[in-house]
Amino acid sequence: MNYSKICQPPYNQSKQLADEIRANRIKHTIVTPKMILRRNIKREINEKNIVIVDMNSMVNNVWNNHLTDVQREGFEVLARNINEINQNVANVNRDSHNRMNRINNRQEIDHALGVAIFSGTEFSKKNDFESFILTPFP
Repeated sequence: MNYSKICQPPYNQSKQLADEIRANRIKHTIVTPKMILRRNIKREINEKNIVIVDMNSMVNNVWNNHLTDVQREGFEVLARNINEINQNVANVNRDSHNRMNRINNRQEIDHALGVAIFSGTEFSKKNDFESFILTPFP
């Protein structure tokens, strides 16, 4: 196994890794430095067709015995950057969902033109012939 390759944090890939983690998870995941190291180990295992029985002990072994302090700091900085990116995306998504939920709220408008444009017509509450023709879904 190539420990020098495994122990190198993927520099300048915060955005790419954040996107990858969001795509593979259903809910927001806090990324740890060891998660990124695990990813490096899995890549090496797949490339060399190596079988590892206990991945957690392998990650801990590499973390404790093969990484320098500078490399550990690199993984920690990368994990912080990924978490910051994912938190910002989660905040934007939450804001968008809140705005979409407010679309159905009836708006109070004082201006006559605004009332004409934004108040709309409730066809579903009417039972006349025009409502049945103009309503796309009864």
